[in-house]
Amino acid sequence: MSTNDPFKNNAFKSTSLTESINELVYIPRQFEASGLFSNQNGMTTTTAMIEMSGKNSLVVLPVLPRGGVGTPVNAKKRRMETFSVPHIPQTAQVLADEVQDVREFGQESGLANVQSVINERQMTMLENINKTLEKHRLEAVLGNYYDLNGTKVNLFTQFGFTQVTVNMALTTAATKLRTKAQAIVKQVEAALDGRSYSGITAYCSDSFFDKYIVHTDNEKTLINYEAAQTLRQDPFMPFFAHGIFWIRYRGDSDVTIPAGEAYAVPTGVSSLFVVRFAPADYLEAVNTTGLPYYSSSELLPHNKGVDLEAQSNPLTINTQPDAIVKLTES
Repeated sequence: MSTNDPFKNNAFKSTSLTESINELVYIPRQFEASGLFSNQNGMTTTTAMIEMSGKNSLVVLPVLPRGGVGTPVNAKKRRMETFSVPHIPQTAQVLADEVQDVREFGQESGLANVQSVINERQMTMLENINKTLEKHRLEAVLGNYYDLNGTKVNLFTQFGFTQVTVNMALTTAATKLRTKAQAIVKQVEAALDGRSYSGITAYCSDSFFDKYIVHTDNEKTLINYEAAQTLRQDPFMPFFAHGIFWIRYRGDSDVTIPAGEAYAVPTGVSSLFVVRFAPADYLEAVNTTGLPYYSSSELLPHNKGVDLEAQSNPLTINTQPDAIVKLTES
């Protein structure tokens, strides 16, 4: 019998050779799938500039005598904000001794192929980056962004905006949720200042969604809801009520909406969220248009293994954070 018989090797520990289970970890990606962040492109630099233009202030003009001097129009205030793109790298190694004498995963015979192990490591790095990108999208909804140093910066402070919060009073039975929804819509419309939008979606934490859906003021709405039967079968199904689409954001311990909160986001707003990818810090990527992902590999000294790296360089910005309304349970 061969000395590298995988059945006698303890490097790969498995209690069963007849069945293999690949445990998939849930990765929150709802904001990626929402379409809110579809405005994404590459850029050739590692910094981006956003021009902020003050809102036009409309006034009722006084009636003046013919030939009189008209009321002057005040110029809009404009300023530029500069953002440095954060750098998200991850590294891994595949060593020769790590693969030597190891059975191929999911097979009863045959030794592990080096390339299959490399592919597995790269996929793990890719999923870690995808989770990080979703974290950046979530923070953009909350009104933050990450700078070059990985520091979370508050956009309300940087832009000089004020975050509006609506207390939904979900712990009070007498609360009129329609009145609360009207307050949300009015705030969104005031912030957008005439810009068109197609609707409003409220992304809810678990506790907020739980309290909202069972509030007594929602009973008639849910009973008459055309998908009420499905809602009874799936207690977490998104639903439309009072002009707003309510959806539970399923996060995890790292990527989550704070407990007791929800965020009402206007949809269909041009360039509300923008994502820009800078080039990697590789010679071949210098001054080229940035891509969402980069991957590189090189042999270790004496061919003892392979050194791997994956990276992304994303800038995720909410250009009008005051258009997103923060909601609280109480």
